[in-house]
Amino acid sequence: MKDFLEWSIHNLLHRVPALWEVHKLHHSIVEMDWIGNFRFHWLESVVYQGLTYLPLVIMGVNPSVLLPVAIAATVIGHLNHSNLDLTYGPLRYVFNSPRMHIWHHAAEMPPGRPLWRQLRDLAECVGLALWHRPLARA
Repeated sequence: MKDFLEWSIHNLLHRVPALWEVHKLHHSIVEMDWIGNFRFHWLESVVYQGLTYLPLVIMGVNPSVLLPVAIAATVIGHLNHSNLDLTYGPLRYVFNSPRMHIWHHAAEMPPGRPLWRQLRDLAECVGLALWHRPLARA
């Protein structure tokens, strides 16, 4: 549930002009590396944390579950921003990988890439690939 909320929030960060003004700092990374996961505007943290954890608390999610999930999401985020050629093999259909996430940060798509793939590439951003990977790739 947390990952779905974060995926939804990230889509808002790309689609709502005021939120994009905050989020585009993260996309100003010139070269992908793990430290890029720390490049963000402080207001983005407020948006993410508020819109992620408030609904979870309202739904009664046990707080003791949230810490390990947050740690796992952070590790995946660091890996996805690393400059590593990882695909996770068959688990690529479950988890996003650095090879997949780099297209989310790409300034340009490779020539000949179909428009539907370009749009899907822009959405691939969070830990789990379940929300935005209806078709196999990467």
